[in-house]
Amino acid sequence: MQAETEGIRREMERIVALLLALAAIAERACHVAHPLRARLLSQLWPAEAAALEYVSGETALPAPMSADIAEAAGLAARLRLLAIVVAGFVARLAAAARHRVAVGSLRIACAVAGAPRAAQERIPLPSAPPFDTS
Repeated sequence: MQAETEGIRREMERIVALLLALAAIAERACHVAHPLRARLLSQLWPAEAAALEYVSGETALPAPMSADIAEAAGLAARLRLLAIVVAGFVARLAAAARHRVAVGSLRIACAVAGAPRAAQERIPLPSAPPFDTS
């Protein structure tokens, strides 16, 4: 289970890095001409939809059709937010692995695999480790 958890953690870290790289591309799209920005955003919207579906387990909304600067900046912010969410999954997974809590790892692995939310909620999450005051 430890090796499987480590593999999932590494995969999720790569997803975080990819989302941050895509956010940087979206941010740079703010500073290019409209035709190029439209082309870049048309390539990034499906990536955002896939990441949103990965995180939430639900089909994402259709992509916006405008290619203005505000949309590019908003897309960059949304991609960074998705990266933060996945990074939170990584942190929970790492904490569960450190404390050898297989149940928490299983729930996070189910979330990563896209299991329905109702199935994930049936698996109890471990409580946070106590704060060390020594």
